[in-house]
Amino acid sequence: NGLPLFSSVKESDYWQHAGLQRNAQGAITALIVNGQGGGQWLGEYSSLLTACFHLDGKLNTAFGLDGFVEFKEKEGFEVFRAGLVLSNNKIMASGFKIDGPSPLAGHVVRYWG
Repeated sequence: NGLPLFSSVKESDYWQHAGLQRNAQGAITALIVNGQGGGQWLGEYSSLLTACFHLDGKLNTAFGLDGFVEFKEKEGFEVFRAGLVLSNNKIMASGFKIDGPSPLAGHVVRYWG
C-alpha cells in the first residue's frame, strides 16, 4: 500500500543508521536504529540513541526503556558516528564527546543484553 512500516517516534531526534537482527535460521526479527538523540544535533542534551522495532513497526518495549536506550555522559556533547548490529545480534554504537576546550574523546557503546 506504499505506507511506511517504521517511522520516527521521536521527532526531534536524528536517526542515522539502521540494522537488522535475525534469528538462528536467518529470518529477520527486529529493526535496530541508531542516531543522534537528546532533541538536538549538538548541545548540552545531545546523546547517542538506539531504538528497537518489531517487524510490524511497533517499538519493542522490552528493549531498554520503552524501546529506547540513550547514552549521555555527565559532561560534554555526545555526537553519534556509526552503528552496527553484529552477527550475534549484539548492538554497537560509536561516537565522540566534545567537552569544552579539551580534545575530543571517542567511545563505543555496546548493548549486549
